[in-house]
Amino acid sequence: MSIPTCCCCIVCAVPESKRGVVTRYGAFKKVLKPGGPYCIDPCFESVEQIADMRQRYFDLLVRTKSKDDTELKIEIQVQFKILDTPAGISDATFKLSNYEEQMSAFILDIV
Repeated sequence: MSIPTCCCCIVCAVPESKRGVVTRYGAFKKVLKPGGPYCIDPCFESVEQIADMRQRYFDLLVRTKSKDDTELKIEIQVQFKILDTPAGISDATFKLSNYEEQMSAFILDIV
């Protein structure tokens, strides 16, 4: 008895400074490094997102009060980069939807 298999595949390539995230039935499976060609089975797998691995930044203006009740305006430049590990790429792909908004909220809570 033989198991039927699909002999078709989608060939894709990943640009330099990016990583591809392959999911199988919607769950994280593996990370594709730059280059290719990679063969993806369209019946079970898909390339969900191409994660940008370059260092990025955004500016944030924070208004707060000091202990002596003086209003302060602080300009902060946040620099960030996705960790180049399968766990870091998976977290960036599935746990963060809007980097700037989520990091801004975290920074505002701290300041």
